[in-house]
Amino acid sequence: MILAGSVVGSAIFLFLWLRRVYRPVVSFIGTIGFMFGPYLLFDVYHRGSVGEILGIFAAILAWYSVSSGKTWIVPWSVALLLVSHNSLALLFIVLLVCYMLVERKVENWKPMVLGVAMATFFWFPAIYERRYVLFDSLQIAEPSNYFVDAKLLYLLNIVPIIAAFVLLTGRQNHGIVRHLRFFLIAFIAST
Repeated sequence: MILAGSVVGSAIFLFLWLRRVYRPVVSFIGTIGFMFGPYLLFDVYHRGSVGEILGIFAAILAWYSVSSGKTWIVPWSVALLLVSHNSLALLFIVLLVCYMLVERKVENWKPMVLGVAMATFFWFPAIYERRYVLFDSLQIAEPSNYFVDAKLLYLLNIVPIIAAFVLLTGRQNHGIVRHLRFFLIAFIAST
């Protein structure tokens, strides 16, 4: 239920978020591209990472709430992101802060801090009681296994390539260009 609800919720809020900048057809195509993107399908059908899919939903909800001015959703989405998946929370919180700066939505920093405070029950004990756990002395996973190799190169998707092409060749208004440029730079940096 959590997995299916997260995918459906992600699709709904992604469409609403994209709809704020693009035409309905473009927003629909973007949402379909997300739902049938290799990474999401791999995550749902191969890995089954419920926390990761829930984290993606929380991040999309946070971006929607920031861009639409619905600041009352920001703390809830940030708190959900922080408790759902640690690695994605780190990545998406940084991207969300950068997005807020680029889109000039800095009034959302207080609700964002409130969201971090709401998740204190989760992250504070993990940091405070870290000295009682032998976590740092054990190697749980090999970090090099989590970089894209030739076998998983298909997960990078074609969407950023299309975005780069549209950005370089199309005539858009300044808001769309800024939006595309931000996410293209974020994609390149994260890759």
